[in-house]
Amino acid sequence: MHDVVGHSFSVVLLHLAGARTVLDSDPAKAADALRRAEDVGRRGMDDLRQTIGLLRSGGETLQAVTAAADLAALVDEYRMAGLGIDATLDPAVDDVAGAARIVTHDVVREALTNCAKHEPSSAVEVSVGVSDACVEVRVGNDCASRPQPSDGAGLIGLLQRVKALDGDFEAGPSTTGSSWVVHARIPRQVDASHGAERTATSTAPIDERTSTPT
Repeated sequence: MHDVVGHSFSVVLLHLAGARTVLDSDPAKAADALRRAEDVGRRGMDDLRQTIGLLRSGGETLQAVTAAADLAALVDEYRMAGLGIDATLDPAVDDVAGAARIVTHDVVREALTNCAKHEPSSAVEVSVGVSDACVEVRVGNDCASRPQPSDGAGLIGLLQRVKALDGDFEAGPSTTGSSWVVHARIPRQVDASHGAERTATSTAPIDERTSTPT
């Protein structure tokens, strides 16, 4: 539920902010940004209704993604909303286990949502690479100022999902302190039972903007 609402709301706000800045100088561009905000909002409401319906029926809420294509579409959606993103997406992500593809998509989406929320004017770097052992995801953005910490619900959810696949997850300031980085290593092949044991032992809290440096 957090993912569905947070992602859509962040993109809508980016479009609204863009419309506000050009409302007087370029009304046509402002109108286009408002149309995009409306479209994203409507899709978000549809996704929310579907998610609630799945929860009520006890159905599976994770949706299979088409990996590299879906990741590229996700990045493009934030670009169109005004976020400056330099992305490198390895097409070999199509060849990893389905659960790993889903969690990879979740990590990128949550990280971009946080970038839009905390530093919408900063440059963002997204990297998704695939090795023989794992999918490595890294999303970093410049931090002009130290953001205020929040309850960290989104990052805690990512930690749990990555650990459930026997992966590793970190989120925090870089060693130089000039950027904020979300970093995940997700095994290509998934041993869900072993990952569940690791999740049960991962109880340390993570703040949205204060965590283990990467």
